[in-house]
Amino acid sequence: LAKRPSAEALQNWLWSGGSLNDMTFYLKHGFDYAGGPQLPYSKTEDFDKQLRGLGEILDRALPSGALVSVMPNGGLWKREFTHFPAQGEDVDYVNAARHGEQYYNPFNPAVAAKQDEANRLFMEAIKDYPNVTMAWTDMEIQDDITKANLNREGREKMAKELGFTDAEVGEPNFVAEKVISDNDRKYRLIKYIFKGGNGVQAALQRMVSMVKKYRPDMLTMTDPFRHVALFDVYPSVDIIHSWTYSNPDPKAMVYIEQLRTATKPRNQIPLQIVTLLNYPGMLDVPHKREGFNGKTSPHEEWMGMGPDRVKETTWINLSRAPKMVGYFYGSQIDPVKYRDQIYRVPPEMSGAIKEMAEKVFHPFGKMIKKLEVSPRRMAVLTSQAAATYSSSPNDQHGSYAGYRTLAFQEIMEMAHYNADVVFDESIEQGALDNYDALFLPRADVLTETVYKKIQDFQKRGGVVFADQYLGPKLEDVHRFDFDFSYLPKVTARANVMGEAYTEWTDQAEQEGAKADLKKVLGVPAHIDQEIKEGYAKTLKEVVEKKFPPVVDSDSQNVLFNLTEKDGTKYLFVINDKRTYDERTGKFKGIMEKLLPQTVTVRYTHPAGQPLVAYDMLKRKKLPLKRQGDTVSFPVELDALGGTIVAFYPSPLEKLEISAPTEAQAGKANKIAVTLRDAQGNPAKGLQPVRIDLVDPQGNIHEDSDWITLENGIGNLVFHPAWNDPEGSWKIKVSDLTAGMISEATTSLKSNKQP
Repeated sequence: LAKRPSAEALQNWLWSGGSLNDMTFYLKHGFDYAGGPQLPYSKTEDFDKQLRGLGEILDRALPSGALVSVMPNGGLWKREFTHFPAQGEDVDYVNAARHGEQYYNPFNPAVAAKQDEANRLFMEAIKDYPNVTMAWTDMEIQDDITKANLNREGREKMAKELGFTDAEVGEPNFVAEKVISDNDRKYRLIKYIFKGGNGVQAALQRMVSMVKKYRPDMLTMTDPFRHVALFDVYPSVDIIHSWTYSNPDPKAMVYIEQLRTATKPRNQIPLQIVTLLNYPGMLDVPHKREGFNGKTSPHEEWMGMGPDRVKETTWINLSRAPKMVGYFYGSQIDPVKYRDQIYRVPPEMSGAIKEMAEKVFHPFGKMIKKLEVSPRRMAVLTSQAAATYSSSPNDQHGSYAGYRTLAFQEIMEMAHYNADVVFDESIEQGALDNYDALFLPRADVLTETVYKKIQDFQKRGGVVFADQYLGPKLEDVHRFDFDFSYLPKVTARANVMGEAYTEWTDQAEQEGAKADLKKVLGVPAHIDQEIKEGYAKTLKEVVEKKFPPVVDSDSQNVLFNLTEKDGTKYLFVINDKRTYDERTGKFKGIMEKLLPQTVTVRYTHPAGQPLVAYDMLKRKKLPLKRQGDTVSFPVELDALGGTIVAFYPSPLEKLEISAPTEAQAGKANKIAVTLRDAQGNPAKGLQPVRIDLVDPQGNIHEDSDWITLENGIGNLVFHPAWNDPEGSWKIKVSDLTAGMISEATTSLKSNKQP
């Protein structure tokens, strides 16, 4: 028997590669999910036997208490149909495969029937297991099928929805300088392809429908969201996730803002996972292609990130009040199993995840899930139209539409300006009514509607900032001249070997691939940091004249994000003060080591309104100094990499426990907790507390847990077993905001089952 995991907990998901055989390691290092079975596709064994094997795997996993994510048939990749080959006319996908991959035509009825058959058998095999709570499929094949489906069904769909073929796109339809018509054919074609024209949506919908038929409670998920900046790329799933490579700068994790925007229209869950991998040549110096140091695969030279970058990237995600967190590495995260690769997979990396789980996910996770990002008055446009007709140079983050504005967003974060990401569709639907300032980085081209909406926004008093790449003519726009074209040179390969790929793709290091390299003068990571600090200083000097930051500091090496719940504010403070570490620092590809610092935070708060601030990770009240509408206070940022500051109008002063005088074995006994302020009222907002139930022998009962009080009130159910010891039990409640502790007792009189 295993204790059922709490549905309120902040769950930590390991991208599917985690083996169920290694579950003990992953559970001990903070993961709630540890991989899971996928639909069998190998013919090495009888299919029925393979299906029975799924149940055996899940049986072994069940007692551990781990959650499991399974992989049904996504409907496109041919290998998934090995046991169910679709036959007949028009079953092979036409107009796909960059590198020779083979796909089925997802619009074909015979293919649909085979997908449904495979998923029906799969779900019948795993449907009864309560530890299976998520079904997901990897749709990275979006990178291959970036053209419209030209099978019979695809051609019919294109004719009906577009009225033209991809061969009839023609020249751009400009209605003004760098302004395209809303009906521009190339732009419409891109939207058509990724909103259903390539068949991904049809295949995903069938997978979701079959999963929900058997298990309506299961969440469905797919990845990655990155290719386009559009709504409804994956409309049928519950969770949309992606990963972001965070070299040379951990702040690339602000890509979570793109996911928050993409999931908003359908109220889906955004999941930004931390990829612990680094491509060869990014941090270390890879061996020459000949032989790869005696190894057969270049992927042996991939590296895991250092522990401090694990923490900072995780804190950036946490600061956006996620519903889940996650990491990608596959099964090689275990440094014990891979002890011969300690340089590549440092034990400290998985140790950092364990530390974040123990000190943040478990104590504060239930609170974080309930928080909301505070409304912002600034927006950044990530434009699909601009990506479609891009003329600005790509930077380190690549050519994906969703990545185009990341470098500019990093500068804004350093200047202490948080902004919502908006898409073309956001503006078309009136999103600018919610903002006072709009930033337009790499807005090479805009659609006619977006262009006019921005002009209307300016007429209402909205302020527009842009960079040197703004294409359309807009009046009264301050343009920043920020050049990020140097970023591809911030790599170990460039710094040490004086060479870099002319264009990076994930195929560049494949066995037998021809590397297209060029000679470059590398840019060390500390120079990258200095350049960005200069850009952030320039941006702040301009923007603060009209929009002083709500939260600020003289340090550019600290990041903020403000959240709230029920009128109470919670400020995430994240350490970004970095230097080189001992492992990879000599190659100067990235500064991975965090340096502890104490920063002075300035918070805008109306004069005359009382305010108390608590550092929640240190459980102490902070000393405040007020000057007009600004309150300042010190925050210590240590090796953990971040903290949360809670703001209250009145000090938290009293922690009350209400428990039954006599607990009953075999029954649910409610323990109620109330946290009051100095006025005697239940505190507003959210307050995490720890409740320990200690038996007469001093053992902590398994029902002990972290809970989150809502507006000062919450409870825990204590369910003593028949064989739990009789006598006086201690109930200890620890407040995780101000550090208060309160105790009570209850008596367990009978441990005899009647």
